[in-house]
Amino acid sequence: MTIYEETASGLWEVPYLTIDPADVGRTYESIIRINSQSGKGGVAYVMDKEFGFKLPREMHPEFGAIIQDLSEREGRELQPQEIYSTFEQVYLSAVRPFELKGFNVIKRHFGTADKISFADVEITLLVEGQERIIRASGNGPLDAFCSAMKASVTGDFTLCNYHEHALNGGSSATAAAYIEIEDAGGNRFWGVGIDTDIIVASIKAVMSALNRSCQK
Repeated sequence: MTIYEETASGLWEVPYLTIDPADVGRTYESIIRINSQSGKGGVAYVMDKEFGFKLPREMHPEFGAIIQDLSEREGRELQPQEIYSTFEQVYLSAVRPFELKGFNVIKRHFGTADKISFADVEITLLVEGQERIIRASGNGPLDAFCSAMKASVTGDFTLCNYHEHALNGGSSATAAAYIEIEDAGGNRFWGVGIDTDIIVASIKAVMSALNRSCQK
């Protein structure tokens, strides 16, 4: 302030400096407020820093809109645990109309030079509570699983985006898989799956997206 008072320019010429939140008893995390006006990146930041889920950038608008809508309906800011509970309910817990009960994969490799691979799957699932067993082949377990669902249950859909990462370290790390599908009408939906087996996590993510597509 002394420098400001000694100059006649009337302009504050000291560069803008942010303060350390610790100086006023706060933290960077506590500054993140999630309400109906929050940006999508703020929601993704909370999911990453608080719970370890690194949502793909392409997924931010979809989940951000869900959280903004919830905050608007509640008429208040949301706490991190409420954001995670919504994420769990929307992406991880949906089992209608399709609930995966189990699957078997037989994968065979042919030759080494051309690296051709082939997989057969047999899937047991509930469709609106009724058990069904379906089978298909593909160039890998995920491709075969999608082929079985398209041919016998859902009709055509396309995998548009795929991301994965470990949620924790060690040899028994849990993996998170994020898959975006596009249905025959051009509508897109994200699904999320978690498991210690990345193939299982990916298949759970497909099921998550398919269930969400049926709730549009």
